[in-house]
Parts: sequence; structure tokens; C-alpha cells
Amino acid sequence: MNHEKSEDLLLHSLDGKVTESEQQQLQQLLAENALLQKAQKDFTQIRSLLGEHEQATFGPFFAERVLNRIRTMQQEVEYQLFSFFKKYQLIALGILVGLLVLNIVMADSLSLKSILGFDETESDLVQIDLYNDIIQ
Repeated sequence: MNHEKSEDLLLHSLDGKVTESEQQQLQQLLAENALLQKAQKDFTQIRSLLGEHEQATFGPFFAERVLNRIRTMQQEVEYQLFSFFKKYQLIALGILVGLLVLNIVMADSLSLKSILGFDETESDLVQIDLYNDIIQ
């Protein structure tokens, strides 16, 4: 049996997940292999050191703290977006008013279509008479 498989068998035995025949096979491998004996010693030592330490926890109310932080960050992002667009809304309004005033000054007449830049003589819109289509 190669070294990797024998280490897997050793780890399974430390977890208590081996059959009797596998346990006998492991005992035979341990008797013959000094490297596997060292690995068993190292794994046992690591397990005992890990068992001595407290389990790491996130503390009480961890989920609530995370959700609260997410909400806070969301509010910060929304505020930043609002303040970003707030800075430029007066500029955009000024440009629109300026364009409207320019159209009024440049218009031939003071009708709404002329001010908004629509041609009064020709209409690009196609008019559909629904009643004529239904009757025919």
C-alpha cells in the first residue's frame, strides 16, 4: 500500500471510521513503517493541540451585526448617489432652460410647436383613423 493510502487509513482510524480488518492492516503498516509512525504521532499531537483551544466563534448576535452593517452601507451608497446627482441637477435644469430660451428666441412664431422645435406645416406623425378601418 502506498504512503498516501496508508495516511488516509490512519486518518480514518483517528476519526474512528475503520473496520476491524482495516484496523489490523493499519497496525501491521505501523509496525513496518517508521514514516507512518511519525505521521500518527504528528496527527495525534495536532488533534490534541486543537482540542485544547476554544472553538472560534463570531460572538453573540453576529448575524444581526452583519445585517445592520449591510443596511448601513446600503444607506451610505444611496446617500452618495443622491448627493452626486443633486450636485448636477441644477446644472441640467439650467441647460434645459437655456435650450428652451434659445428655441423661443430662434422660433419663427410663438406657438408651442414652434418653441419646442416641431415643424408646424408638416407633421411626421401618421394619423390613423380607427373608425374608418373598422367600418370597411
